[in-house]
Amino acid sequence: MTRAVKLLLAVVGLLALAGSAAGCGIPTEATARPIDPNVLPPSLMEQTTTTTTPADSNGKHSVELFLVSSRSDTEKLASVQADVVNVVDLADLPRQVIEQLIAQPPKNSSGGSNLTNAIPPNAQVLNASVDGTVLDLDLSALDQVESTRQRLAVAQIVYTATALDGIDGVRFSIDGEPASVSLEDHASDVGQVITRSDYPNLLTS
Repeated sequence: MTRAVKLLLAVVGLLALAGSAAGCGIPTEATARPIDPNVLPPSLMEQTTTTTTPADSNGKHSVELFLVSSRSDTEKLASVQADVVNVVDLADLPRQVIEQLIAQPPKNSSGGSNLTNAIPPNAQVLNASVDGTVLDLDLSALDQVESTRQRLAVAQIVYTATALDGIDGVRFSIDGEPASVSLEDHASDVGQVITRSDYPNLLTS
């Protein structure tokens, strides 16, 4: 038997098999019909779901900013309420809050004292990321502030950052390098996590 004949017989056999299958009456339907989930194996019913925490529907968050309250010859911290707008990603909220703090202008408080900002207006947030409960904050221009004013500036940042949920302290870098900052009566260690307890006498009652 030649190869051509064998090939022809194979084709004929396949056609016969297809015709037999069609004649077995395999049902077909014009429309899809739901399958009872109770008859499906568990492996087909497992689903993977993810959840995200959305920002406010209008992208606005009310936050607490801390400025310097000057009355007579005493300087302490006082809080003001502010709205941070256009919050798309909650992970970026700390950076936006610190940027708003830097840009906060002086104002008069309800108690009649003057509120000023010890953070230099040309300071820029180069990086802000949360590591556990610590905000790693890289700023420019913070080293241009003399020690007394730097103490106030750093305290403003620490109190503002730790007013956010989940943040307990701030680790400072200046222009990409871990930095020492001014505390109540001494300088911190380089790369030390700074908390509110490092400025126990600055908050107004």
